Amino acid sequence: RPLRPDFGAEVTGIEPIAPLPTPVCRELTAAFDRYGLLVFPGMEMDAHFQTYLSEMFAAEDDVDLASMQVYEKFHVSNRDKSSAAPFGRLLYHHEYMWIEDGCRVASLYGKEVEQPSVPTIFVSARQAWESLPADLRAQVEGRFALHCQDATDRRRHNTSDVLTVTFPEAHFVRLPIGYRHP
Repeated sequence: RPLRPDFGAEVTGIEPIAPLPTPVCRELTAAFDRYGLLVFPGMEMDAHFQTYLSEMFAAEDDVDLASMQVYEKFHVSNRDKSSAAPFGRLLYHHEYMWIEDGCRVASLYGKEVEQPSVPTIFVSARQAWESLPADLRAQVEGRFALHCQDATDRRRHNTSDVLTVTFPEAHFVRLPIGYRHP
């Protein structure tokens, strides 16, 4: 069910069992390619099925379940001290914005989401690019952005409830401002 005509769709009625039947895989992949965002409300899934869906959307061939790497220990929690983000609020971020060949699929699911909570917000970069006035798009075409991991945000935010990350070394990548998702 489309959430909007141009971005996002809701998927219901499938069982979280891998592998899914081929016709279901084709329909889901076509919906992902068309809408750019799929949500699966109320689905009880685990890290294995979440990884399977991500691999299915990113792969050019069938997913090899035997060689699929599942990172069950990577999670964000303000309760579990071993989590990737064990306390505080996360600043705005984009998953893997510094990957040179682009992030093919970003995936997340909530296991325990208690209120009050800040909602996860999704945006369509394609729609933003296509809706830019022609003169503004011409100004940024051919230009690049520098993406980096560093401690810059730590200097701007001195509150203890904002999670900041320290990277062992700075990492930068120069990417075109406007480019087509692979």
